[in-house]
Amino acid sequence: RVLFVTPHCSTGGGPQYLLRSVEELKLSGTEVEVVEYANISDHYIVQKNKLRQLVPFHTLNGNKMRSLMSIIQRFDPDVVHLHEHPEVFMIDDQPEKLYHSDRRYKIVETQHGSNLLADQKKYLPDAFAFVSQHQCDGFAVLNIPSCVVEYTLPRRPRPDRGRALSALGLDIACFHVLNVALWAPWKNQAEIVDLAIKMQV
Repeated sequence: RVLFVTPHCSTGGGPQYLLRSVEELKLSGTEVEVVEYANISDHYIVQKNKLRQLVPFHTLNGNKMRSLMSIIQRFDPDVVHLHEHPEVFMIDDQPEKLYHSDRRYKIVETQHGSNLLADQKKYLPDAFAFVSQHQCDGFAVLNIPSCVVEYTLPRRPRPDRGRALSALGLDIACFHVLNVALWAPWKNQAEIVDLAIKMQV
């Protein structure tokens, strides 16, 4: 049994990664439930709606830690998998209750950003499941078992390039770069801007 705990489930990369994780575990016959720590949007809910159709889905309100511990007591998971470090999203909610030493469940953490470094870790999980080798290398100093679990892309036939570029009004004789990302102050978008500047003719 796996209980996923995510900071939020508004449309984005982290929730999509979580959705794929849940889909793959369900295929293996694993019992899964999902906890959304905070609802930050009632409008951007693509992944949230899909998760609700797949597994029991809980959004915490009020005393979040008490509610979370109540779900853990009822569901009795083997693994509590946090989809971000607790230091990032459980700031005022006493995560030590979740990490108590006599717990039966194992704790796994996945990091989706770069806003926490290894020397800032206060709560130590049983394992890390990182989304990139860069994160894995950065936390190696903690000597906690870790691995990289890459997002698996579904295999789809590639559309005809010429037809797709023409539909977008782009010159098929040119080289085009498509950046798919959320633009936010805490994400490094300078790389694509630098690339665009270098490619100007």
